[in-house]
Amino acid sequence: MLKSLLKSAAAPLALLTLTVPAHAADPAMGGPGAANSEAALMEMISKLFDTGDKTPIEPAQLALGQATAAKLLPDGAYGKMMNDMIGSFIKPMLQLEENMSGNQIAMKTGVDFEKANALTDEQRGAVVAILDPGRKARNEGMFDVMTPLLLEVGKSLEGPMREGLARAYARKFTAEQLTTVNAFFATPAGSAFAAESFAIQGDPEVLSATFQAIPVMMTKLMGSAGDFEKQMNALPQERKLTELSNAELAQLAKILDTSVDALKDYAANPTTEMAMSDDMADAAEAADAAGDATAMASAAGDEPWFDRANWDPADRARVEALEKQTSDTISAQIEAEEAAIAKVRAQMTTKSK
Repeated sequence: MLKSLLKSAAAPLALLTLTVPAHAADPAMGGPGAANSEAALMEMISKLFDTGDKTPIEPAQLALGQATAAKLLPDGAYGKMMNDMIGSFIKPMLQLEENMSGNQIAMKTGVDFEKANALTDEQRGAVVAILDPGRKARNEGMFDVMTPLLLEVGKSLEGPMREGLARAYARKFTAEQLTTVNAFFATPAGSAFAAESFAIQGDPEVLSATFQAIPVMMTKLMGSAGDFEKQMNALPQERKLTELSNAELAQLAKILDTSVDALKDYAANPTTEMAMSDDMADAAEAADAAGDATAMASAAGDEPWFDRANWDPADRARVEALEKQTSDTISAQIEAEEAAIAKVRAQMTTKSK
């Protein structure tokens, strides 16, 4: 649970890690391994955002950019934004987890899933009181652990981000423009505006408005999904081993230091490990999509058709039941994954002793 919440809270911070191929951090996939994953990440980022070919910034111009950045991202601004997000996003999530889902109860007790999901909130609360009496205290403890951790992460980002902003401002704006901006920031109104300009992104008003826009955005995206798929399918596709000629297989075998027969055998019978990896990836993607859809469906848009009060009662009940089922399934999947990891870890630890 803590791991999942940390991932959610740190999602904006983790964006850049998506640029690193998954095998770079996975020893089982033949990459450099976990010990080198950080180096691989930094190398990838340095190549993506290389500024070595840009004209050097004049010291006086850079000083103006640094003055602007210092006002727009003052010490503590990132921490303030994270603190606002923790209070308006993470804490409510922890409060929602104070009770077990029906699927969780079924997994922990062996009771039929249908029977477990038919339990009332009061009955599930009674089960929690027996199986996990410290659940609420643990969630509160998680919040206490996460808050300083996330604030520390934000604090460590401020210096590098401020320097990056300074250089970007110095390149994007003229000396006259930066001088004018900095003069405004020196006024009481300008100083107050600058101090809040970054942290305000974590304000509940901003977050709420952003989430309310998601249903409209998704409606537009889903409406164009068919056309998008056609355009994507028209692009060059990755070739399978079975589609290669003997000459191409020979060339590939030489590069990989293997044989053509080995490649043909693999093409005919992909390993169980790889097939399982694909299945797990598809399942994870489906779970993420389901979770996103649930969150978007529960957010009210501006149009009246998004207002559930206007829906047919039967339709509303069906959607809400599916939302609950999706939420329970995802929670159960996360718990099952963590239980499987803990089991293997215990087994491997015992064998190593």
